[in-house]
Amino acid sequence: MILVWINRRDHRWSSFYKMFAALALTDFLGVLLTYPFAIMRYISDFTYCFPIKICESISFVMVDAHLAAALLICALSFDRLLVLINPYHYRSRDLGRRYVVVIIAIWLFSSVFSMLQLVGVGKAELYFPGSWCYFDFVKPSIGSLFSAYFYSVVSFSIILITVVVNVFTMWKICHDPAAKGTLLDSSLVSGYYDSHVIVFIIAVTISFVATCTPLIVDIFLHALELRTENNDLEMWFERLTFLNAIIDPWLYIVLRKESIRRIILLYRALRNPVSPEEECLLER
Repeated sequence: MILVWINRRDHRWSSFYKMFAALALTDFLGVLLTYPFAIMRYISDFTYCFPIKICESISFVMVDAHLAAALLICALSFDRLLVLINPYHYRSRDLGRRYVVVIIAIWLFSSVFSMLQLVGVGKAELYFPGSWCYFDFVKPSIGSLFSAYFYSVVSFSIILITVVVNVFTMWKICHDPAAKGTLLDSSLVSGYYDSHVIVFIIAVTISFVATCTPLIVDIFLHALELRTENNDLEMWFERLTFLNAIIDPWLYIVLRKESIRRIILLYRALRNPVSPEEECLLER
């Protein structure tokens, strides 16, 4: 978030950076509002137990953060595809407002679903080893089954759509020179196609699929009653989802345009040393 704010004059809050900032904020709040309670549970040697209200709050925040992050990653993928299909897409005056509306709509949708457990459609459940809460997908009640099926089906759909969009985007870049031209680095510092955004989105997608899919599959298997346990397997799946929230900001730090440009300039300097005057011209 700090890096995005510092470089705001360069990216001018384009659609990608708006949605990435929303993703970073979602991940940050998801960890900030839930992880301290897990730490308290471990520090107390498992003697501290969550009150019902705290458990419901943790469940709401975790479900909300996971679903909103998945939708934002999907929106990022669609945004890149729109840029390739319609390069003039960014020239619309109302574009910035539209993306703000999309972000708010994503947050509202995920929040409404997360609230269902608070109004009687299912309930919050404490999971092994008593350090985290999620909506109840273990017990076969009507509300719990509805939440489990809805969450898993929506999540599977988001993952499938995101993967298909990214694959189509990469195919279009490789087979359509005109589409690839829309990614040309406008500052000409690197002399290469400025595809860091797509690389970042693909990396985030791979990270999300690898870390969040196991929990989604587990929820779906519980809904089908192929699994009924609440044990350490659910705990490790939940830890993977936390890992994804930690990985996303680091992917941006490593794969952002400024970092890639510095690596390219360093590589060129090592191969072909240039004079200080030429170096100043490149940096401009």
